[in-house]
Amino acid sequence: MILCVCRDDLRGTWEVGRQSFQAHPDVFRHVHLVFASEIPMLGATEDLHVLAHGATDGDDGEPLLGDAHDALYLNASTFWTNVGPIFPPGYRAGVYISACESADPGPGTDFGFATALAARLRAERGGECRVYGHKGSVGGTVPLPDDDLWIEAEKAGSARFGFARNARVGNGGARPRSAKRFGATRFLRINFVHERK
Repeated sequence: MILCVCRDDLRGTWEVGRQSFQAHPDVFRHVHLVFASEIPMLGATEDLHVLAHGATDGDDGEPLLGDAHDALYLNASTFWTNVGPIFPPGYRAGVYISACESADPGPGTDFGFATALAARLRAERGGECRVYGHKGSVGGTVPLPDDDLWIEAEKAGSARFGFARNARVGNGGARPRSAKRFGATRFLRINFVHERK
């Protein structure tokens, strides 16, 4: 599945996601845009490809992803709070973060968005999964899983990030420092994935 986590650059994310899906429907299976429709549960072995803008310099010092200019910016914990319900227990597939700097560490940190998300995913769902990101800028269609552009996230233990298995996540989105001029505010739980009953 491709999940587009960006609302203000549909040409650079949603259209790219659709083109990627149309070129390789056997790999990507379907494409969804946050807030546009219900996002289905992943299969235990179904890869997730996240398409968004990324930056290493959030206000809280953590890497993030989201909109190009508007107010949707998520650090790994806040992203997980919103997307976690689509991951089944024992998830054992790959998560591919196609966003600029998603494998680059933030200023003053030694981890990138992909590494922080990997720790969260493993703490919450267990299983054998791998998380990948990109160094530097990203452009074009979503790379296939076997592409050399993917950088596997460090297999850091969840304790390194203060995550206990099935622990509740505190609120706290982030925004790039450059987004302050847009009046962005911190995000609490934004619920772009519908809860399952």
